[in-house]
Amino acid sequence: MLEQELQDFIEDLIGRGELVNITTGWDDAKTIAADRQQSGEFLLLLDDLVVHRAAEAALAVKDRLGQLVPVANSHASISLDRSQTLFTDLLYVSPSTGTVVVFELKRSRKSARETATELIAYEQELRNHLHFAARTDICFVVVSTDYSPLLDHSLLSLTAWHGLRILCLKVEPDKQLSVHIPEAWTSLGQSLIPARHVDTTTLTFVPHNPDVPLDRLGALMNGVLEIIAREADRNGATGFGIAWEDTRYLTGSRHQIGLTEPFSSWSDDVDGQRI
Repeated sequence: MLEQELQDFIEDLIGRGELVNITTGWDDAKTIAADRQQSGEFLLLLDDLVVHRAAEAALAVKDRLGQLVPVANSHASISLDRSQTLFTDLLYVSPSTGTVVVFELKRSRKSARETATELIAYEQELRNHLHFAARTDICFVVVSTDYSPLLDHSLLSLTAWHGLRILCLKVEPDKQLSVHIPEAWTSLGQSLIPARHVDTTTLTFVPHNPDVPLDRLGALMNGVLEIIAREADRNGATGFGIAWEDTRYLTGSRHQIGLTEPFSSWSDDVDGQRI
């Protein structure tokens, strides 16, 4: 399939609103995204985290592919600087979801080496246009006839570690589209992480009003956790946090709720209890 033929094929499907309907493999992506390790024997599994992020990103993009309005194609530069040229294969917006969707079309392994660089460049230029756009407001759809190991690894890295929302679609010789989940992660076979290997800080809270419902306290803890996660993301940190309830409250514990985070995630001026 020639590059122009592939572009015409995708444009036609989008124009008819059939891109999602004609694509197979959505159920498999949902299964991968939902099949999380629930065993209480494990604290954190990188295998579990990485594998599911690609599927979750694909499903997130799917929900933003409705009622797409064309903005530009490969013949129009999206660069604000007239001395520069940046050509997306296809660029759309979804007024209903407030999302910009970039389609990157690949028809051979030879072009795989450029894909990650192009996606990052397009995201940056779109932010030049949309100064306050969140990362979730920009989505990518990579359509390829072949996914080489190099392409799989670069796309999984952008999705799992850099937070880009990318949907990968594979085009078969008969023009059948299917969801492709990058298979670039090698299972580590992790077991239990010993407690002595996790240095944490715990914050506990005592409400002024002891009659505050537990669900309101839980909402407060979730908000605090989101603020900490946002600050950690800005600082380039990684880790996890646990919001908890102590069922021994009033009988064997002074604290009803609390928040436990890896110690390295906190700033030096946080006065927390180190355990």
